[in-house]
Amino acid sequence: TVGGHGDPVKAETQFLLVEAGGGMYAALLPLVGTTFRTALWGKEKGGLTLWLESGDPNEKDRVIPTSLFIAAGRDPFKLLERSFAAVADRTGTFRVRSAKPLPPSLDVFGWCTWDAFYSKVTPEGVKEGLAELIRGGTPARFLILDDGWQSTDPDEQFRRPPEDDARSGVNASELAGGGVLEGDEYASSRLSSWTDLPARALVWWYKAVVDKAPFDSMPVRLWNWLTHNVIKHEMLRYFAEATDWSKRLTSILPNRKFVELITLVHDVKKDLGLEYAYCWHALTGYWLGVDPKSPGMKRYDPVIQYPCISPHFDYTPGMAQLEPTMLWNPSSFAGIGLIPPAKILVFFSELHQSLRDAGIDGVKVDAQAAITMLGVNYGGGAAITRAYVHAMEKSVKEIMGGNCINCMCHPIENLYSYKETNVARASDDFYPREPASHTVHVYNVAYNSLFLGELVQPDWDMFQSRHPAAGLHAAARAVS
Repeated sequence: TVGGHGDPVKAETQFLLVEAGGGMYAALLPLVGTTFRTALWGKEKGGLTLWLESGDPNEKDRVIPTSLFIAAGRDPFKLLERSFAAVADRTGTFRVRSAKPLPPSLDVFGWCTWDAFYSKVTPEGVKEGLAELIRGGTPARFLILDDGWQSTDPDEQFRRPPEDDARSGVNASELAGGGVLEGDEYASSRLSSWTDLPARALVWWYKAVVDKAPFDSMPVRLWNWLTHNVIKHEMLRYFAEATDWSKRLTSILPNRKFVELITLVHDVKKDLGLEYAYCWHALTGYWLGVDPKSPGMKRYDPVIQYPCISPHFDYTPGMAQLEPTMLWNPSSFAGIGLIPPAKILVFFSELHQSLRDAGIDGVKVDAQAAITMLGVNYGGGAAITRAYVHAMEKSVKEIMGGNCINCMCHPIENLYSYKETNVARASDDFYPREPASHTVHVYNVAYNSLFLGELVQPDWDMFQSRHPAAGLHAAARAVS
């Protein structure tokens, strides 16, 4: 939490450093135990509440011994170093940054395909991008092939030919952050009939009213009810046609664009001076997990699991308070295709080995926070997260030599599970069409690095080099 004297501590605070006066500082670190995780919630008139939850109605207790660590000292940096080392020793579930090796790819200049192509990336685009960097005098030695290489599909009723994608023919530079065609743009291109007028009115109302309304307001409550009871099908259709968020992984093998991934990796290393190549994947496989009906996934025994927030469960109310859009996210409508913890190491090992056989040196493992809300009937959020992260780390260490970037992983259930991996993104996404987001991005990564920097090497994320805010982002990365 970042704030001044008198500011209430925000809900779900996971790290609090207090300037206590008299030259003293205090560190308050909510902890993650075997089953329960802790967070700080501020009170409006001052004071703190300690919130403890398992995320599973089957996991209850009256005494939670691993709850909160408090320490004080005069040097805030030494205080944090000492505090996180003590927590690591107490829990035994993670190691601090200084105790883990760093990937050698951190020592070279890198390029990620995401903000150049989003999921529209192609082998030709990868080669062109690397060649352009060489022509510009800044050759990349490290490549991240981000989202767009995997075999994925939305659920069967929403499958369409690629040309029917609402983003077809739209340049990646014209899309919103995340490669998304926003609702009003989708409505303009797809909802053109007079019969679509009610839908277009709803889109306008959402953007003008709901998106700006407080979490517990009537507009948000009404929109949440509408999305689950009246327009759920239309919402899923939008997600399927204008985003990648409702797609599931259907195979560990590359899609048709990248069927010759091994050839691409060989060529860029041989001809374009590349030293390291990473591939992206989500911790659950893809944004909406894996497809339980796909022949390529059935051997992992996946099931559809819903997040532990309303309307399915209500075991983590703070999540919805901080991010109300989670209530009408595709995972809330259709569930996530979840591989049970007993099979997840097999999945990671087979996925990573197939990539290693193609010459890939490491992975960027994204969307990690999602697993924290999928612990019902699996021992709770802390338990399933630790099982997933430790399985992923075991596979990465044995097959990829430990080369990994963790991403979208800020819940302490994730952070306090990193025994082997030692890099994590410190920020939200880069949003090219939101001018106000760029100074906030730099502000956030600087403060987040106080916390994350004791656990991992903070990654300040990528940016578009031709963007008006590129100078700000480049300068921030230079001093990070």
